[in-house]
Amino acid sequence: MNTETKIFITLTCIAVVCAITIPAIIAGHDGFITADTTSQIMVTGCNATYLITIENTGAETDTYNLTTTNIDNASVVVLNQSAITLDAGCSGNVTLNVADDDIIGPYWVVVNATSQTNEEVTDGIEIITAVVEE
Repeated sequence: MNTETKIFITLTCIAVVCAITIPAIIAGHDGFITADTTSQIMVTGCNATYLITIENTGAETDTYNLTTTNIDNASVVVLNQSAITLDAGCSGNVTLNVADDDIIGPYWVVVNATSQTNEEVTDGIEIITAVVEE
């Protein structure tokens, strides 16, 4: 791949991240799952690490199952735990790592948290990682 193509793809990834992130920041997120940031730019082979916060807005202790949907098939999408137990009114953190070792481009991942007490209590957050060449 020539340098001009690499630059074009890198700038396209940055534009996609900005087009998605800026409206999301303005709109906010009022669910019980949030992230320290919903987008990062990372070079191939390096992890983008996100701090995901889950808040128990219920009146009793609950355990939340945590899952990911790897929409663009990034080679690495890993949560550091698959469930979290929280007392009423409390919050806790998990980490999400996203990377791709070979292919540059944007990678969408959705992190979902679902209550074990009431499966109708569920929330998700979209994360986008732009992978560029070094």
